[in-house]
Amino acid sequence: VVALRVLSFLRVSPAALGALARRPLIVLLASGWLMLLLPAAFAIAFTAIGLNRTMPDLYFIFILQSCSPALMSAPAMAALMGLDVALTLACMLGSMAVVPLVAGVGTHLFLGRAMIEPLSLGLKLFVLIAGSAAGAAIIRRLIGGRRIEANYEFLDGLSVVTMFIFAMAAMDGVTDYALAQPAFVAGLTAFVFALS
Repeated sequence: VVALRVLSFLRVSPAALGALARRPLIVLLASGWLMLLLPAAFAIAFTAIGLNRTMPDLYFIFILQSCSPALMSAPAMAALMGLDVALTLACMLGSMAVVPLVAGVGTHLFLGRAMIEPLSLGLKLFVLIAGSAAGAAIIRRLIGGRRIEANYEFLDGLSVVTMFIFAMAAMDGVTDYALAQPAFVAGLTAFVFALS
């Protein structure tokens, strides 16, 4: 996770982030869409269809997921697809900034109790972001901004390798579960793709 954050900060020039900071409206709107409108819409929809009664475990997971910030790998994926990496990183940082409050309120409203301690989570996210930014700043200082910009493709490759390693760890046990309940996993996969 830290490696992905450091690579994301390296992939974006400080000037690009500075430009977004001077015109923050698009970042605020995108972060609000990601962390306010979408979580509320999904949570209300899941509750309205009765998922909390028919499949409470799945409902629990969906509520937690809807309150989550943008993926840590989002800037790396944006780079691979040729999208605006600086904007993606800024939106990811914006969503991480408000996730302690959103997750605390969202889980309290839809699960009956707050599943996280906002202050504790906020402190951990701050340490993660600040530490990653500091690490990237040190690397940029040692190597030089021009050399980093000349090797963006190499950084993208490192991001892919890092994501692959992270995905392997996160997918532990998924294969066995998919083999045990293939129909359920296939249906759930289709449902998630439809939501995306």
